[in-house]
Amino acid sequence: MTVVLSAIPWLVVSLVGGAAACLPLYGGNVRRFLRSSLFVKVVMWVPLFVAFVGTVAGGLLTGLVAGVLLASIGAMEWLRRDTAGRTRWYLALFVASCAVWPISTAQLTPPLWMTCCLSSVFSDVTAFFFGRYLGRHRLPDWINRDKSWEGVLGQLLGGVLGVLVLGMIFGTAPTMLAGLVIGAASAIGDLVNSVAKRIVGIDDWGSTIPGHGGVIDRFCSLNIALAAAVLLPR
Repeated sequence: MTVVLSAIPWLVVSLVGGAAACLPLYGGNVRRFLRSSLFVKVVMWVPLFVAFVGTVAGGLLTGLVAGVLLASIGAMEWLRRDTAGRTRWYLALFVASCAVWPISTAQLTPPLWMTCCLSSVFSDVTAFFFGRYLGRHRLPDWINRDKSWEGVLGQLLGGVLGVLVLGMIFGTAPTMLAGLVIGAASAIGDLVNSVAKRIVGIDDWGSTIPGHGGVIDRFCSLNIALAAAVLLPR
């Protein structure tokens, strides 16, 4: 766990860098950014990181608790938002994907688990910035017109860059192919979530995690990425 905790300074640097990268979206106006939901989203990565560390520190038991909590909260969010039950298939998929938490925390070492977990997170971040700054070619309406193919590309590249950088920080050595798989898995999780929300006609499944939306919104891509990480050869 010493290796995992030693990554805290890198987290701080990443948060500051991410916040700086957001400023152009607000015309360089710091005050506007500090009052935005995007700033809340950046800040919320601190308790999320703490939750990740706490989960992986306890191995199978805390992974099981995390999986049950995520599945339960996600199910409650879904029940409130999809009252017509049009996406029962997606509820089943999300709940099933939460089983990856006890499985992954039991099978992966803490440094490797954090590498894979944060690589997925990093891919989400690069997808956001690629979409905002480079997005020109929009995804089909039935997925989400507010997202772009450039964002999907950013997610793939973010997975690769994430495992390379985080692998050095945590002392692990995942391959570039592993990063591509994690990025692709994250993209699939995010896009399937977008399709489900499009069917229901909502922007988010809830507001459980300020700035991020609901638990489903935050963990849809991470769950699939962790499942891919478990299946990758080590």
